[in-house]
Amino acid sequence: MNDTAPTPVDASSSSTRTLPQKAFQALWRHRMKAYAGIPGPAPSLPLGNAQDFIGKLPWEVCSQFAERYGGMLLVWFLGTPTLIVTDPELIWRVLEGDFDSYYKASPRKQFLPIITDASEFIANGARWKQKRETDPARNATGPRGFEFDAHAVREALSQKVRAQVEATRGEPLGDVVPVIARLAFEALSIQAVGRLLEDELFDTFQTLVKVGTDRINSPIPLPFTPAGARARGHWQARFERLVREARQSPGTGRSVLHATLQVGTALDDATLATQLGNIFFGGMTSITSGVIHTLYLLTRHPDVRERVLAEVRGLATRELDPMLEVLESCPEFNRVVLESLRVLPPVPIYSRCSSPDRQVTLGGHVLPPNTDLLLTCWPLHRSARHWKDPERFEPDRWKGNTLAENPLGSGYFFPFGRGRRACAGSALGLLNIKLLLVSLLTASRPEVGAHQEYKGELFFGTMRPKGMSVRFLPVG
Repeated sequence: MNDTAPTPVDASSSSTRTLPQKAFQALWRHRMKAYAGIPGPAPSLPLGNAQDFIGKLPWEVCSQFAERYGGMLLVWFLGTPTLIVTDPELIWRVLEGDFDSYYKASPRKQFLPIITDASEFIANGARWKQKRETDPARNATGPRGFEFDAHAVREALSQKVRAQVEATRGEPLGDVVPVIARLAFEALSIQAVGRLLEDELFDTFQTLVKVGTDRINSPIPLPFTPAGARARGHWQARFERLVREARQSPGTGRSVLHATLQVGTALDDATLATQLGNIFFGGMTSITSGVIHTLYLLTRHPDVRERVLAEVRGLATRELDPMLEVLESCPEFNRVVLESLRVLPPVPIYSRCSSPDRQVTLGGHVLPPNTDLLLTCWPLHRSARHWKDPERFEPDRWKGNTLAENPLGSGYFFPFGRGRRACAGSALGLLNIKLLLVSLLTASRPEVGAHQEYKGELFFGTMRPKGMSVRFLPVG
């Protein structure tokens, strides 16, 4: 973003409107009147401002509009008004300061048949609070958090990576996403239920997130397909069987499932199974993106990669403690992960809706009930007013007090969200990003997107690379 604050422009008061813009205002005059004074680009018939988003990444369009119109602006998708908020204070107001005045609408409607209403990710109000309190991953924890079997995870991942090295012999694979996604699925399987899960279930997961992505990316509501319903039923049935099996031997295994049964839960088996399955929907795509982004940035900066490789491979013969505290002995590695999350955040955009039954005030403007909002960290992670040389991948910026001044979830650094509804599994997600990276970097020499420019896409609410190759070279 520019260092100079933009001059707000009120689209509704422009005297140079085109005929389609005048026609839009005539059609939606009453609705536009309720948002008078909020700056933004002038909408045109028939799409409003939607044409500016077609074929583009929404967070980048939001950032471009913010440079011209300021930290809170108004756009129109057909006849629906949507606020774009990029001011960090106003984002805090929506996500925390005036928490009870906003709720989740999208992607709730699109994800509801897939994740189900048992997930705190899409629940609202009292139901959200109740789901948060009964979340197995939250309640099956000790004083230091959930202690999973890091050794078992690393061994499983390292075996998979070594097999890739042997099978491909350094030849590039066409798409990095399914390769890393399968590794993330392995890691979460061991942590959630204490065992590796079959390829068929991974394929089921891929079907479900594809259906969810199609639904959220479609400009018109899409029905939940029969194939999606079959996949959902198979997914639920598999986790219910896992719960029944674990109940027969609750004292064995180190997983969220086993820890939950040992601690005790008021959830019935079907609900517990649903919650366990939701761990994958909550973490798989963001973990996958975080790992790929880091490998991509390391590939493009070979000098940094060599230092990280030397540092991380010192862990190859060391036992990983359950909370991966040993990684604190790798400062270069940790700085790279933080900088990757800043430059290419896995979740760059969020949505909220204002109260359904009352007006709320934001940024000095009164919003009618059920006003849609888009919030993005993208311009804040790249703000020249806050970060020095923000477009540059510079892990050393995290030396000294930078993290203390910009902790996860703060105004200019929130790759997993802000406030009390920030990703409930963000700590576990970050641990998994690091664990997967350690496993990959100690068992191979991965290269992602060599000689390719990053092209992103929105997938199940996260940003991931599109059409990026990977190759696994032997350690040497």
